[in-house]
Amino acid sequence: MKYGGFPDRLDVPDDETSLEAVRSTCALTPLRAALKSYRFPSLNDHGDPMPTRFNRHVTVHEVCRAHSTPVNAVVVVMLAASLLREAHEVGW
Repeated sequence: MKYGGFPDRLDVPDDETSLEAVRSTCALTPLRAALKSYRFPSLNDHGDPMPTRFNRHVTVHEVCRAHSTPVNAVVVVMLAASLLREAHEVGW
């Protein structure tokens, strides 16, 4: 599964957004940062600067102390909890 295009498919609430859609949007919006594309450094490429916020790609493929911070750990737990709650609420 490719995650790169997923954040662009998330809704952005506006004045016409229903309360139910706002709840869902709030639960899913943190995925934008978590699924942001990241290019690792290589021999011929400097790659992207390592994100300071939680990033799924960095966490899965390059575990390091600079990215594994207490703040990012709390963000991951909060994101997991909100996604599980939303999944339960809508019957995913």
